Amino acid sequence: GQVAGGATVETGARLSYDLVDRAISPYIGVNYQKSYGGTGDLLQAAGRPTENISFVIGTRLFF
Repeated sequence: GQVAGGATVETGARLSYDLVDRAISPYIGVNYQKSYGGTGDLLQAAGRPTENISFVIGTRLFF
């Protein structure tokens, strides 16, 4: 069936540390995602969560 539109909102934060004149920056972070309206209804009907928290780790390279 068809469902009215919805929205998915995502926000996050990262903490980084600059090394070697800011050319290398390792970071850690967290993201939060929430689905509303029709999108959230579809996810709930499928037995999937409407909100999600994920953790990230990585390295940013600047050259």
